[in-house]
Amino acid sequence: MASYEKNVAETNVSKWLEFKKAIKTHQKKINELKSAQKLVENLIISSMKSNDIPQYQLQSGGSLELVTKKSKKSVTAKQMKEKLTKCLGSNDTYETKEMIKKIMSDIEHPPITEKESLVHKN
Repeated sequence: MASYEKNVAETNVSKWLEFKKAIKTHQKKINELKSAQKLVENLIISSMKSNDIPQYQLQSGGSLELVTKKSKKSVTAKQMKEKLTKCLGSNDTYETKEMIKKIMSDIEHPPITEKESLVHKN
């Protein structure tokens, strides 16, 4: 590597390490803020529930509303196998077993994607 290219590479690596350090410092602060926010959020939710307050009107405009979200849990491979076996139980042929085996293999071994990145090791 030529001297100029070596200097550019060293400069870039140095900058990358500085950015990495700054991000780590800021991320730590962000995590602390999120944790503190979650504690206060839990207090607000508890207060709103116990006092039957569905919404706070904010002085700065807008509102703070208590919203309940429902989400569905993902189906595990074990659950899927049990359901398939139950549904196709009376049709217990070799083809059925192979179909279940293929479906389970696809669920348990999803496609793998690759992504390149730099890893700093001390």
